[in-house]
Amino acid sequence: MDTQLNHQMMELDRAYVELRAALNQRDEIFGRLDHSLNRLDINFRKFHNSLSRLKLDITRLGNKQRDLIDILDQ
Repeated sequence: MDTQLNHQMMELDRAYVELRAALNQRDEIFGRLDHSLNRLDINFRKFHNSLSRLKLDITRLGNKQRDLIDILDQ
């Protein structure tokens, strides 16, 4: 009986080590995922800001074009 109990304890220890390794791997993957999502958020904000600046530049160019047309029409 003592041998069987020792064997079961060893199996339990092995299962615990495997579980710990799997949890550590999961934590590492989630950490990388979190980092990637943060980078994606930063890049999206940069992209959004670039689009906003582009829209503003296009509006300014349109205004300048309208001003030039008004000058030429005079």
